[in-house]
Amino acid sequence: MRLTPRLACCSLFLFSALALALPGAGLAAPATPDLLALNATRADARLSWPRVDAAALVLERASAGGEFALLASLPAGVTAYEDAGLAPGTYEYRLTAVGADGVRSEPAVREVIAGTAGIDLNGGFADAGEQLKLGGSAKLVDGNVLRLTDDYGQSARALTRMRLDIRRFSTRFKIHIHGNALSPGDGMAFLLTADRNDRDAWGAGWLGSGSLEHTATVKFDTYDNAGETNNSTGIFFNGAIPTVPPLYGFDQLTRLDGTGIVLRSETVKLVELDYDGTTLVETITDLFSDAAATASYQVDLPARLGGNFAFAGFSAGTGGAYSLHDVLGWTFFEAKR
Repeated sequence: MRLTPRLACCSLFLFSALALALPGAGLAAPATPDLLALNATRADARLSWPRVDAAALVLERASAGGEFALLASLPAGVTAYEDAGLAPGTYEYRLTAVGADGVRSEPAVREVIAGTAGIDLNGGFADAGEQLKLGGSAKLVDGNVLRLTDDYGQSARALTRMRLDIRRFSTRFKIHIHGNALSPGDGMAFLLTADRNDRDAWGAGWLGSGSLEHTATVKFDTYDNAGETNNSTGIFFNGAIPTVPPLYGFDQLTRLDGTGIVLRSETVKLVELDYDGTTLVETITDLFSDAAATASYQVDLPARLGGNFAFAGFSAGTGGAYSLHDVLGWTFFEAKR
């Protein structure tokens, strides 16, 4: 049947009216909320967002690799939500604004990593299995000692299974470099990396962190590879060989000769690192002689590592020289912000 022009016109008008009557048809969607994660390390996720011009909000959550499921339907005036009691792991949150007509905004998605607020292994590493991932030659000996190397040509890493907040922190650990007083080498390091915690890395002069991207390495170096001396510390970034820094860059070297600290002395050293967001202060104390040395480094760690969270732990490397590189205890706690 063929419509006359008048009937066709009326039909078009009727179709347009019906389309406008349908929910959301032809109406502008609310703006996408600006979703922020206030806390992503403890067993809760604290989310916030600016007030949204919408009738309601829909918050959904997904475990890593899973499907999103409704977590909460919220009035538009709500600007924060706390999701407590999370098991350690990675989660994604999706927040969508809904208009009075039912039209939805584009969702805002934010990843959250929930886990521990720090590490407390001050008494040793006997219970470290659920907290640390060991790689290379790293192993536990004598029940609670973390031994990174014990032979020539080794590379080792021991890193947390969960990323920790590095915006401000305090960490303490005891190191014992021993077993080869005549020709020790190459050294060990405290390591922060936003890279994966299961990658192989170069040992020897790289001290077990070579080739790792998005890293900060505080070294304890007992072998002179390039003029740094066989008794040095310092901070180096992005897998660079921690010897003598280039003229321009962020790497910084501290020679310990004349300070009373001798990394080759085979005594136990207590290392304290305190970071306030702009300055990393390092103090090394010889627990036998009570000698101490302090250095400070101006550094924006989140900027250097590409984020506010990183795996933390230790690395070590040996080549043609070797030592037993041991960690006897460790604590890492986020500073209150």
